[in-house]
Amino acid sequence: MALMLLAGQHPDTLDDNNLSGCFDPGRLAFCRDLSGALLRHPMARQHPELVALGFWLRDSHLKQLEQRSDAGSPGVVRRALGLVMHFAPANVDTLFVYSWVCSLLMGNANVVRLSTQSTDVTDILLELLNEQFARPEYQSIKKQNAFVTFPHDDPAASFLSLRADARIIWGGDDAVQAIRRLPCKPRCRDIPFADRYSAAVIDGDHLSAADLSTLAERLWRDIQSYSQMACSSPRILFWLGSTANREALWSAVGALADRETWPSGRQNEHLVVAQWLQATGACDAPVRLGSFNILPLSGAIPEALNHHPGQGLCYLVDIDDLEELTVLDSRCQTLGYWGIERERLLNLMNTAPIRGMERVVPVGTALDFSTWWDGMDLFAHLSSFTVIQ
Repeated sequence: MALMLLAGQHPDTLDDNNLSGCFDPGRLAFCRDLSGALLRHPMARQHPELVALGFWLRDSHLKQLEQRSDAGSPGVVRRALGLVMHFAPANVDTLFVYSWVCSLLMGNANVVRLSTQSTDVTDILLELLNEQFARPEYQSIKKQNAFVTFPHDDPAASFLSLRADARIIWGGDDAVQAIRRLPCKPRCRDIPFADRYSAAVIDGDHLSAADLSTLAERLWRDIQSYSQMACSSPRILFWLGSTANREALWSAVGALADRETWPSGRQNEHLVVAQWLQATGACDAPVRLGSFNILPLSGAIPEALNHHPGQGLCYLVDIDDLEELTVLDSRCQTLGYWGIERERLLNLMNTAPIRGMERVVPVGTALDFSTWWDGMDLFAHLSSFTVIQ
C-alpha cells in the first residue's frame, strides 16, 4: 500500500509557502466549527474522548491559550515555523488532533501520518475534518494540511521527513528512534514523545468517607481511558498517611471497573505479572484480582513498570514522606495528587532530586491535554521567533 490521502490536500501539492500568522482568525474559526461538529456528532456520547476534544477546541479555551502563549517581550515577533510532519500514536485515537491543532494555530503547514489500522474514533475525526475542508471558507487551510497513511517502510516516510521543518513523533522508544533516523533538514526540530508512564499519590489523612465516591470516579477516569495505556494514565499509586478508608476506595473503584467490558485474557495477564513479581520478591500478595486489581510493591519499581499490562491494574507503594517519590525515574511523566496542598508539591519539586515528572495535576485530570507536554512548550517549539533590537 502506497501513501493514501485521508483528508485535506495531497502532500505533493501542499502549500507550505504562504503560511498564516499565529492564531490566525480563520484558523481559530476552523477550530471553533470543528468543536461544534464534534459535540453534535451522534456518536459523541459513545466516545467521551471526542467530547473532551470538542470542549478543548471551544473558542473560550483557545482564547485562553492565545493569552498564555503571548511572547511577552517587546521586539520579539512570533511567526510560523514552516512544514510540520506528525507521526501519530496508534494507542490514543484523538492525540494527533491536539498536537496538530497546536501546529495549526502557530500558522504552520502540516502532514499527519496516521496508523494503517483505523478505529471508529479516527474514522469520525477524519469524517469531520473532510466536512470542514469541503467548506469554501476553509480552502486555504485545506491546501496546507494533509492527513495520510502509509506503511512504516514506505518511501513516503523519508520523502516527507526531508521536507519537514519539525517532526512531532509519538510512539514507543523503538518507533521514535526509527523515525529520527529518517533523513531530515539540518535544522529540523524533533519533538519526540517516547515511552512514559505516570503515577498518582493519595494522602489518606485527607480522605474521608464522604470523599470516596468522588475520588473513585476521578481515579477511575484517569485509569480507564485508553485501557490505561496512555502515557499519562497512572500505573502506580503511592499512599501517604492513614489507610482507614483505603479498602473502601478500592471497592468503589472496583464497582466502576465492573461496568467495563474487558478483553479475553486480560485477567490472566494480570495474574502472570503478579506471580512474576511475587517470585522475584518485588510484590506482596495481590490485594484484589477482579475488575480492578492492586499489586502492592515492596521493591523493584522500575522493573515492575517495564512489565505493566494496563487494563485496570495498579501497583501500590506505601510511603511516609513525599520525598520517597524520588524512586521514580525520568520516564515518569505525570503525577496525579489527592489531599495534598499545592505548596507542598511546589516545595517538593524545588528541593527534591526528582527527574521527569513534568506534569503534576489533580487526580481526574491526568489525561487533559495541555500545550505544555512532556515538559515542552509546544507553541514555542512549533513557531519561530525573531528578535528585533
